[in-house]
Amino acid sequence: MLAACASVSKAPSPDQAPDPVVQTRTVTVKVCPAELGQALADRPKVPAGAKITSNADGDSWLEAVLAWGDQAARLFTDARQACQAQAAAP
Repeated sequence: MLAACASVSKAPSPDQAPDPVVQTRTVTVKVCPAELGQALADRPKVPAGAKITSNADGDSWLEAVLAWGDQAARLFTDARQACQAQAAAP
């Protein structure tokens, strides 16, 4: 008989509950944020009769806003593609 088993009594005492068994399991699931699943709207088309008049400061601001929007759309598209590739990887 093993020494550890030699000291165990045959019947547990009524005031002593048996030690609980605890199991831990970790599961990693790769998911993309829901926001990346949203469709990106098409870039607005300039209507045939559109006219924009502004000064140099207004032109600079408009160019900066358009560049900012283009960069945001590229970042969004790149993030979606990278996330989908990572989620598909084993």
